[in-house]
Amino acid sequence: MIPRSASFDLGHDRTRIKDLRDAYRQSATVDEILGRFFSDDYGKRMPIQVVADEVGMGKTFVALATAYSILEALRENRADNDLDGCYQRILIITPTNEPLFKKWKNETGEFVKRCVVKNEEDARQWFAPKEVRRIDELSEELRKPGKGPRVLVTTMGMFQGARLQNYDLKRRFLLGL
Repeated sequence: MIPRSASFDLGHDRTRIKDLRDAYRQSATVDEILGRFFSDDYGKRMPIQVVADEVGMGKTFVALATAYSILEALRENRADNDLDGCYQRILIITPTNEPLFKKWKNETGEFVKRCVVKNEEDARQWFAPKEVRRIDELSEELRKPGKGPRVLVTTMGMFQGARLQNYDLKRRFLLGL
């Protein structure tokens, strides 16, 4: 199982967290999601999770904390065997709504700034948002090696009749069909 990362503290941000019980609840939610994704009992694994709550309850940071924990485990080769060979990227897909898209991009940086307490400078490099607007950009970013941004943020609009700009990718998709 992948545990919650010890590199961040959801209660560290005193501007966002007024009551430490909120930080404990959010941390427990991250633990529960990771436990459901990566339970040692394969029959109890739940590959799809829905996080829903009232506005302002910390859903965004819970999701980012979960993503951070998974990516950190992948980077340190501590990940579940089911993730062997996976791209070390997290894809955030927002509705086709520019303010919501920008919110997720901004909140990714805010999560690092407000909550990461170990290796913050390193985290700014790899847990950084990368805007992806086209399918070929997504393909390129997924396969890109190195220490660059690992959080890809896009909108549902990318999947709605988007044109491929990369000729080689167009050719491979056509040959694949």
